[in-house]
Amino acid sequence: MVSTSVRCGRRGARDPAFFLDCSATLPWIFADEVTPASDRLLDDLSSGAQAWVPALWPFELGNVLLGAQRRKRIDQAGVEAFLAKLKVYAIDVDDQSVAHAWAKTLDLALLYQLSTYDAAYLELALRRHLPLSTLDADLIRAAGITGIGLCLQGARGRSPKRSGRSLYWDTDDTRWSMTLAEGFLPKN
Repeated sequence: MVSTSVRCGRRGARDPAFFLDCSATLPWIFADEVTPASDRLLDDLSSGAQAWVPALWPFELGNVLLGAQRRKRIDQAGVEAFLAKLKVYAIDVDDQSVAHAWAKTLDLALLYQLSTYDAAYLELALRRHLPLSTLDADLIRAAGITGIGLCLQGARGRSPKRSGRSLYWDTDDTRWSMTLAEGFLPKN
């Protein structure tokens, strides 16, 4: 099977909900990782789309932010501001991920040569029959084999900065930049 590129999260779209991988979240904070596809995904969440994540997502995202802070890509104020902004989106933690960790998730990790972390995202997408947003090459490959739709297909070509849409920590200016405030709308 081959995965298909789908328009994720748009109200009225074929898939109004999707799965959010940690890698797909990072372009919203780091300017050098932004793509038009990651901007569209953020637009979808801002418009009320539903994102699902496995139970490990908050820890994985926290670990990435901590590493970035140690490398001086972001400071503590930037981390806190970003995490506060994420709370306004409809990002829900799947409460069944842990129950599948030692059975289906391990099987998927072995079968598709994934880390158990990546296999948790794949298991969730397969179980809930929703597309996946990821920038992880191994997870994209596995999604292609299983036929899971991808929200960010072709998003590897990265642009250096957003034009007119800043929701990331700008390390050049060392400030939180939000030129489009409506990008962080609260859930309804």
